[in-house]
Amino acid sequence: MAVQKTNTLETLDVGHTNVNDNNLQGVKPLKNLQKIYLHELEKVSDAGMANLASLKELRTIFLDKTRGVSDQGLARLVNLKKLERLVITETRCTEAGARNLKKKLPDVSIELFRNAPPL
Repeated sequence: MAVQKTNTLETLDVGHTNVNDNNLQGVKPLKNLQKIYLHELEKVSDAGMANLASLKELRTIFLDKTRGVSDQGLARLVNLKKLERLVITETRCTEAGARNLKKKLPDVSIELFRNAPPL
């Protein structure tokens, strides 16, 4: 990902791209990022979600049709204390995983919609 030199970016949409766990590391320098769209990323899994953990200003995550992400990926978001909204659609995340994250981040609004079948 070629975003590493833009540390003032506040919104990023990497949907419908070939982004994978490894190159999702490119978001780490984006310290001002507040919103990220992760749509239909076939190569992003739970491991890739760890790359979001350093984004302390992140307030909104849209996780849509990124079927490699499960409850383990959600658990990697627990340090995002400013997170306000998490929208999850067609992933392997479960209600139990969403509830566990909500316990750790009680102020976040989590919207969990129809999920994909297990891989």
